[in-house]
Amino acid sequence: MLPLFDMMLQAQNGMAMDAMAKQYGLAQEQAAKAVAALMPAFASGQWAGTVPATWKAIGSDDLLFMAGGGILAHPDGAAAGVTSIRQAWSAARAGVPLADAAKDQSELARALAFFGKP
Repeated sequence: MLPLFDMMLQAQNGMAMDAMAKQYGLAQEQAAKAVAALMPAFASGQWAGTVPATWKAIGSDDLLFMAGGGILAHPDGAAAGVTSIRQAWSAARAGVPLADAAKDQSELARALAFFGKP
């Protein structure tokens, strides 16, 4: 998958960035800087168990992973919810299946048991 910036540069035969700049009254360089600063955002149903699929699709953790329910509904509280998601991202980056990572990380184990299969 191409980064967003590269997709915008290639869209409409290379004219999308120019069109966006004109639409918002920006110089082409300003529009390019604005698009380069954008970051993907994932929300709705995110929890530790959805991290591997996100990692597989994006190949990066340079994104917003908005997991309100995955944090606040964790059976051991919000801090454990945050920790479980951090543990899941560490596992995904290392190529470790969540079930294996959860063997010695109680917050991740509890999230997997509570929320079910990803």
